[in-house]
Amino acid sequence: MPCDETYAGTSAFSEPETKGLSDVILGAKANIKAYFSLHSYSQAWLTSWGYTWKAPPDLDALMYVANKGADALRAVNGTYYDVGPGAVIFYAASGCSDDWAKEKAGIKYSYTLELRDTGDYGFLLPSSQIEPTGFETWEGIKTSVKLILA
Repeated sequence: MPCDETYAGTSAFSEPETKGLSDVILGAKANIKAYFSLHSYSQAWLTSWGYTWKAPPDLDALMYVANKGADALRAVNGTYYDVGPGAVIFYAASGCSDDWAKEKAGIKYSYTLELRDTGDYGFLLPSSQIEPTGFETWEGIKTSVKLILA
């Protein structure tokens, strides 16, 4: 159902928003060094390849950057994020954009960040938590990008 929170479209890139985004990414992929997909909720920094239990060959590099990003995020407000492959932290799931960015666009550092909270509010995060979430997330991403570009 198109108005559902989890509507996936009729097929990959069937919706104009996702088609437009994929076209832009594929057109600029030679210049894109990192990809971050922001979601709610669970407080997790997920490495790509969440569709399988098999680790990507560069998991150590992905985890290094993710752990540094999560550490920087935590330093802002003390918010803890689990770090690791989505299949390990949650379950194997297909159709995630970070997996597509890594596999199809060749963007090595591709992540999904599941933002606040851990389930008390679910998708309806109180407005008082939006700004702190933004500040801490920005610190995590900024730290990660500095490492990637170094």
